[in-house]
Amino acid sequence: KACRVIVPDDQLSLAIGKEGQNARLAARLTGYKIDIKPASQEQELKAIDAQPDEAPEDAEPQA
Repeated sequence: KACRVIVPDDQLSLAIGKEGQNARLAARLTGYKIDIKPASQEQELKAIDAQPDEAPEDAEPQA
């Protein structure tokens, strides 16, 4: 299980915590792998998520 957390740019270091302590604690309490990203990267992340998965080159074409 994983989740992505988007935080305001000026709150990024607070969300992560000293040496990642806040992120680790939240991950331990929730059981999720937590990926904390700044809001300035939100549009970039949406573009990546919207891209269709590419089929491997050696995959057989589907009929």
